[in-house]
Amino acid sequence: MIMTSKDKVSLLYDTEKGMYLSSSACCRKLSRYKTLACLFVVIVATILITSACISDKFLWREHACELTPLAPPKEYVSMCSKLKDGNPRKKLPEALIIGVRKAGTGAMRFYLDMHPYVEIANAEINFFDFEYQNGIEWYKNQLPMALPGQLTMEKTSNYFHNKKTINRIYNMSSNIKLIVVVREPIERSVSDYLQRKLKVSDKDDVTYPAFEEFVIDQDTGEVDGSEKIITPSIYHKHVVKWLKYFPLENMHFVDGGNLILHPYEEVKKVERFLGIPHCLTQDKFVFSSTKGFYCVKKNKGHREETKCLPETKGRPHPPIDPEVMQKLKIFFKPLNQRFYRAIGRSFNW
Repeated sequence: MIMTSKDKVSLLYDTEKGMYLSSSACCRKLSRYKTLACLFVVIVATILITSACISDKFLWREHACELTPLAPPKEYVSMCSKLKDGNPRKKLPEALIIGVRKAGTGAMRFYLDMHPYVEIANAEINFFDFEYQNGIEWYKNQLPMALPGQLTMEKTSNYFHNKKTINRIYNMSSNIKLIVVVREPIERSVSDYLQRKLKVSDKDDVTYPAFEEFVIDQDTGEVDGSEKIITPSIYHKHVVKWLKYFPLENMHFVDGGNLILHPYEEVKKVERFLGIPHCLTQDKFVFSSTKGFYCVKKNKGHREETKCLPETKGRPHPPIDPEVMQKLKIFFKPLNQRFYRAIGRSFNW
């Protein structure tokens, strides 16, 4: 409802004093019909502003409760009720994706961000490794708003191989659930190398050394296990440190290779691990032949849209010298076996 008269505008808002006049004064000047119309406009505006301020994911919560849950019926009904009726607020995370970098953590974050029972930070916060001095309240303020019944999550892929993070995360919550995405270690190392190379090439006009120069020690001719693109792939070295603080049942290991080929299978396992309803059903995953990976169909209000990973994902890897490749396979084989024994599971690398 638009009021053109200066006198009427002054009844609603005093521009000089910066304060509203009492509602009773307004009602004395307006007819009953105009009052109802005014209230209607205010209610509609409030709804629009509120829906703009909170995640569009909240508009999907009605649909989520119609999907087949993994949780027991009584617990599921309770979760749906909280999701529909609760108010969003900031809270510390109940689950983290801690790594491994270049193994598929971005894809897992992307898929979980589609889930109506998850609110996950849009970017890596790096609180437990590089921003810890800012304090826990600062960290909480970086996290998204979440409704009762929703999990708050964060993904920082460097946590897994940074020894400082383990005790810090444990001090925040000893019961937190930890998701670790792992990938065939040579493929992960090549992907790590490629990302570093592209970052440098974009900034500097320099010739970046070949992958083989990074991973092979020039003095010994063998694999350099201390190289930065190799150490994150030595999974057992890091996981044994985490297991000193957290029980194995608090950690879930995602097969990064299968996440690319069959994301539905890996996401379903994560839903079960997190104890949230099974909402990302198989029909939600749609393979994009142009992009080369799976996208997700998502309900947005009464519409359905398809969202995909950014173009930077799924870059082709450069060819590796066969002799270097063989040395890497020999280097990683016993390390992989130690990793399998530590977590009680094999990935057949």
